Amino acid sequence: MFTSDFKQKVQAAEAKTNSRSEVISFLKKQKGEQLNCKTSTTIVEQSRDYMVAKVTQSINTYK
Repeated sequence: MFTSDFKQKVQAAEAKTNSRSEVISFLKKQKGEQLNCKTSTTIVEQSRDYMVAKVTQSINTYK
């Protein structure tokens, strides 16, 4: 699923970089979880060797 040199960079209040094993471990823990949010993904930049994506999650609100 990810190359051996995969790194996930997350820009939030504090920048963080996750290794391939950290991302896979996180995804395995999430198996079966359902989130009450809307997720949108936008490909910002893509080349043969890498891709930059923006993933936004917003909480669903009910009135």
